[in-house]
Amino acid sequence: MKILGIKRANIVPRFLMEQLMSDKPVGPYTFKEHADEAKALFEHLGLEQVHVIGTSYGGRVAMEFALLYPEVTLTMSIINSFSESNAYLDTLVAGWDKNRVVDNGENFFWSVVPIFYGKTFIEENQAEFQKRAKALGEANAEFFMGQKAIYDTFI
Repeated sequence: MKILGIKRANIVPRFLMEQLMSDKPVGPYTFKEHADEAKALFEHLGLEQVHVIGTSYGGRVAMEFALLYPEVTLTMSIINSFSESNAYLDTLVAGWDKNRVVDNGENFFWSVVPIFYGKTFIEENQAEFQKRAKALGEANAEFFMGQKAIYDTFI
């Protein structure tokens, strides 16, 4: 089976520092540091050229990667991301940071849902959102410290 004209493709999923179950070294980080880390990973895996896909925060990292390493980047796909900071993004990040401080994963989850999902999708997927909210309600303090490091990247 061919995908994008390629007979065989390797998919390398990668969580950024501080996100989900990844390491939590002291931050904040720059988007360049994230891009450099991805480059080192691809070199370690022996990948000379890659198709880069980034979602949300990872989209900004993918853009940085493509700018720094055009010789490695075959294509770039960005999903629901941003290319520069502005008052709107700064306000979103400040709100997320304030919700993060209370260490209540369920409240944090519900505070970001309307930002990432449309009205119809939210209405049609309430059961799944309830499960995700409950799961994030069990997040520990380390998770919230990781969120803080991510938000500090924007500042």
